[in-house]
Amino acid sequence: MQLSLLKLPSSPHQATVAPPAPAPSAAKWAPDTWKNKNALQLPKYPDEAELESVLKTMEAYPPLVFAGEVRSLEERLAEAALGKAFLLQGGDCAESFKEFSANNIRDTSESSSR
Repeated sequence: MQLSLLKLPSSPHQATVAPPAPAPSAAKWAPDTWKNKNALQLPKYPDEAELESVLKTMEAYPPLVFAGEVRSLEERLAEAALGKAFLLQGGDCAESFKEFSANNIRDTSESSSR
């Protein structure tokens, strides 16, 4: 998915700032904390060994985003929230794991931004 924030020209309109978000949970995040969540939409995996095998394979993939990209996105979304930019979102809603690699992510991102 490609996100683009476009600067808007200055305007006399003032955006109102939303109230602060609730404080984050005291629990620390880790890659497997999702297993402790009650998510009724998750399927039941009858073969525990196969599930663990798939999870190990997924752990070997590169991260979807990097910390610097997250910080940059937060800053740019803040501009959109203040009315100084708007968000244009697009992408493929059905990427397959077979196509998932660092090179494919880079190439898709580059072609989407043209």
